[in-house]
Formats: sequence, structure tokens, C-alpha cells
Amino acid sequence: MKVLLCRCSNGGVIPRNREAEILAGLRKGGVEVMESADLCAMAATRDDSLREVARDPDLRVIACQPRAVEWLFHMAGAPLAGKEGVVLDARSREASEILDELGVPEAPAVDPEPPVPSSRGASWFPTIDFSRCSHCDRCRDFCLFDVFGSSPGGEIYVKNPSNCKPNCPACARICPEGAIVFPQSGEPTVNGLQIPGKEMTPEEAVAEAEGIFGKGDLYAKLQGRSRRRRVSLLKQAYAERAACGCSGGGGGDVTFEPSPPPSARTPGQASCACGDSSAGKQQNR
Repeated sequence: MKVLLCRCSNGGVIPRNREAEILAGLRKGGVEVMESADLCAMAATRDDSLREVARDPDLRVIACQPRAVEWLFHMAGAPLAGKEGVVLDARSREASEILDELGVPEAPAVDPEPPVPSSRGASWFPTIDFSRCSHCDRCRDFCLFDVFGSSPGGEIYVKNPSNCKPNCPACARICPEGAIVFPQSGEPTVNGLQIPGKEMTPEEAVAEAEGIFGKGDLYAKLQGRSRRRRVSLLKQAYAERAACGCSGGGGGDVTFEPSPPPSARTPGQASCACGDSSAGKQQNR
């Protein structure tokens, strides 16, 4: 068995005492451990070593939410699809539970050396759950910072992860399929945490969006629906995007005005909620 342990040096989402207990147990058990300073940073740079370890049939990954980690590997060109139980969630599960699942005895924890923050790539950025994504292009149209791209075949992907603004998960709120995951977010509905009975299936997410907006043009039907839960999330998303993209730094009052569809914009016009045409980085179409 080989274990890849993410120390999440940039996000810090795994408790350090839990990390120390896991490391102590793995070392006492003689398990081969590969430590990653930050798995998100490795995925952002498409690190070749992820493809190498993903081919190991005995690989176990100790990191955060399995859904988030699976799609981080996919983003890096190192798919874990079809490998049940490969990812163990050290963000939500106790060290003793993880070690027991691996068949490794517990050991007295010794404080490990503090992880050195990774400078190899971005850590806060979205990854896409392609088991849900319908490639509707809303995320690419919504984002001011050219984070998303589209292939010649119309498939959405994370093009520029380093362009994403830290702590802005706004695009995840406007995705009707719930396909956008921010691994380092503290919100379970955004970070990929599987909550039995609470997480929507793709069909439920689509049904909710259609129930609120109807099946026609999303932009034309947003007005007048602000009391509904989905619009409340959209309102929060636009406010978060405005705070990141406005030339004034997000200060002052911002009126909720959904962006016009691309066909209704003038050339070079930003889709910022405050109407600042200079906001953020313009998308390259």
C-alpha cells in the first residue's frame, strides 16, 4: 500500500493534530507515505507525479472530501474513476477511523514539521464534477477573471486556476447542476462534502433551477423572483463577484442586477453586478 497525504499547506483545512496522528500511525506501520504540501497546487500545475501515483493499484489518498479530490486528480489528467475507497477524508473523519480502515495501528502523535506553503500553483480555484456538468457555459459567462475555458467541442474546463480570486465561490452558486466544487471552501454545499439526504442529485438541481426560473431564458426570468431560495443564492454570488471584480474594491452599495446574456452586451462590456465596465479581467472570447 502507498499513501499520498495532502498536508494542505495553503488551505489548512485538515486539523494539524489529526494530521500528526495519521502520520505517526502510518510511520509506525511501515507504510510508504508520499507527502504533498498542497494537492490543489499540484492539480493546478498538472503535476506529472499525480499521474504516476494514480496508476498504483494500491494507492490510498488522505486529503479532504473524496468528491473534490477525485475531480482534482481528473483535472491533473490522473483520473481515479472506478477506484472506490481510494480517498479518505481527513477533514471530516478522525485519525483513528482512517488508520483503522487502512489496517494500521494508532501511535502516539509527534508534532510534524509545519508544512511549507506551496508556491507551485494556485490553491483556491474551482474544479468541475463532470458527472454533473452539462457544459451549459453559465460559469464561463459569469466569471470576470477568465478562469473557465471551453474546448472546440463546447466542453467546459478550468483554464486558468491562478486567475480565481481567493475566497470567491460565486460561480458555484449559479451552477444549476451543482457541478462546481471549491475544495478549500468551508461551506459543505460548495466544497464537495457528501451529506446523505441533503446533497442534490443532478436531476434535483436541474429541477430546482427550472422550477424557479422556468425552462426559458434564465436572464429574462430572474427579475421578480428574489424571494425564492435560488435567487437568494444568485444574489449572494453576484455580490461576491462584485466584491472581487469592481474597480472600487467592492465598497458601497451594489444593486442586484443580473448580467445580460452575452448577445446583449456591448463589445468589451464586463458583466459585473455594479455595472463597472472596467471591473476585473475581461474574458477572452
